[in-house]
Amino acid sequence: MRRPLLLLTWLARAARCNMLPPRSAAALALRAQAQPAHWFSQRLDHFNANDTRSFDQRFYMDETHFRAPDGPVFLYVSGEAPLYGAPGAGSLLGELAAQHGALIVAVEHRYYGDSLPFTYLDLDNLAYLNTGQALLDLAAIHAFVTAQMRASHGASGRNAWIAFGGSYAGALATWMRLKFPALVHGAVASSATLDAMPSYTGFDAQLRLTVGPACADALSRAARELDSLLAQPARRAAAKAAFGAEALRDGDLRLLLADAHSMAVQYGYKELICGPMEAAAREGRDVVAALANYTSSFFYPTLEQGGAREYSAEYLAGVNVDPATTGRQWRYQQCAELGWFANAAPTNPVRSPLLTEAYQREACELIFGKGVWPDTASVNRHYGGRTPAVTNVFFSHGVEDPWQHAGVRQSLSATAPARVAECAGCSHCVDLRHITEDDPPQLKALRAELGQHVRWWLEEAAALRRPRAGVVAVDAVPWRGSLQEVAAPY
Repeated sequence: MRRPLLLLTWLARAARCNMLPPRSAAALALRAQAQPAHWFSQRLDHFNANDTRSFDQRFYMDETHFRAPDGPVFLYVSGEAPLYGAPGAGSLLGELAAQHGALIVAVEHRYYGDSLPFTYLDLDNLAYLNTGQALLDLAAIHAFVTAQMRASHGASGRNAWIAFGGSYAGALATWMRLKFPALVHGAVASSATLDAMPSYTGFDAQLRLTVGPACADALSRAARELDSLLAQPARRAAAKAAFGAEALRDGDLRLLLADAHSMAVQYGYKELICGPMEAAAREGRDVVAALANYTSSFFYPTLEQGGAREYSAEYLAGVNVDPATTGRQWRYQQCAELGWFANAAPTNPVRSPLLTEAYQREACELIFGKGVWPDTASVNRHYGGRTPAVTNVFFSHGVEDPWQHAGVRQSLSATAPARVAECAGCSHCVDLRHITEDDPPQLKALRAELGQHVRWWLEEAAALRRPRAGVVAVDAVPWRGSLQEVAAPY
């Protein structure tokens, strides 16, 4: 199977699943095509009527296949990374848009990319970065695009909207359907991380299963040997220098190295890490040195401008950290709301056993201050965790994805099915990636079933549609309570 090294640029921060990640070949090509960005003046605080502040939120629209006036709208929900354009030809979203004559609307998440309310990221300014605000952003853009479609295409305002998202954005797509079913008639939730938790040890446990015993043992041995080196004052500096991480605290280095090897696995390129690590173990060579070589040769080039320093809690504690690197924003979302810290499994961990909830809590307090720690139980009560009360949501996972155990793997109902692609290399957000002829049959079958559900949702929406004069305003949508009440913080 061909594994272009350029696709290593998928290997960014844990739980990230944008289809066009930073510095990817696809993103650069899309930029070169100068796909125009659109801008929306978004409210900073949807929950305070007296706060009139706003920021410019970036979004993209692809009308290539749109069948005006009443074709459907496919809402691509972006996550914790910059967005460089709407998914197009060759992507699942692009293929479905061509089949159904859909308009694609891709929305950049607040605080990422160019959708920055602030560049000074102190706690006061970060307070507006949460899932409730993000969902209301999508609702506001829904109303704005609906009005634009009426003005430019004579649309009735009853166009059926389907949300698509992967990983954290897959959770947002699910919650959009949960909270605003009158706005979004269905949702595709690829590798959606729905179960908020402060310590997600399932990641490490699944990693061992995915890579197999030889690779897992080599990685585990490297982690243990590095821990031993860090525990020796005379050898600590040299050990860190081998990874170009002299400035990192011991725990921050452990986190960096865990991400370094696990991100390759997360995105279906396990051979890139397992090949050299297994060879080093088999030949009796230094596995720590092999991991250091992999980290500098493959992982560091995939990081954004911040590089290894993005793992430094002391660096991220600075309120003037470059927001383009996204590290402080995403860590805030983890520390303040969502958790999803991929810690060592309780038995036979692949990563260092010192990567624990205690380390994560200490790092959160160092970065943001005492008391900043997620109330994940409240988050799950608000959204439903792995059992959200939803219909018309298609949950999908890859069997090799370490994040799958934070999502829905068993169907909730006939209208909320869950499917797992049982194939080699089928990992995080595999169904949303570029479609090729070489895709395994199991993946093709999953995409076909997903597409059938999208078709059913659109047929259902068409049957329910009634002619209606005027534009459907956000405040007029028939749910219980206001938008703000529905999405209110827990």
